[in-house]
Amino acid sequence: MTVACCPNCGFDITKDDLVERDGFKLHPREGLGSYLGRSIGLTGSELVLLHTIGQAKRTISREALHNRVSDCETFPEIVGTFVCKIRSKLRTAGVPDPIETVRGKGYRWKSVAA
Repeated sequence: MTVACCPNCGFDITKDDLVERDGFKLHPREGLGSYLGRSIGLTGSELVLLHTIGQAKRTISREALHNRVSDCETFPEIVGTFVCKIRSKLRTAGVPDPIETVRGKGYRWKSVAA
């Protein structure tokens, strides 16, 4: 089986399904997100963003994330707002934040202690 990856972020284009990583299960098509069996209350865009970062093989730019979660009428800076909201929701639920900010480059998944 051939794996098609985005040249910019390493996102596996052929596997836009369930991501299971560090205790997280993220399935944006089904609108489901959980950590160690506990449901995570995320909006559709937040879930897609977290799923995309979780599946990327390396740092993914704000622009690439913007293309995945927004329409053309919004600015790439909206990604920072989504990340802030995700972090706040995870913190409130007692869930570790898996998003690492890479200054000047974008975001990547950081391993969390499960």
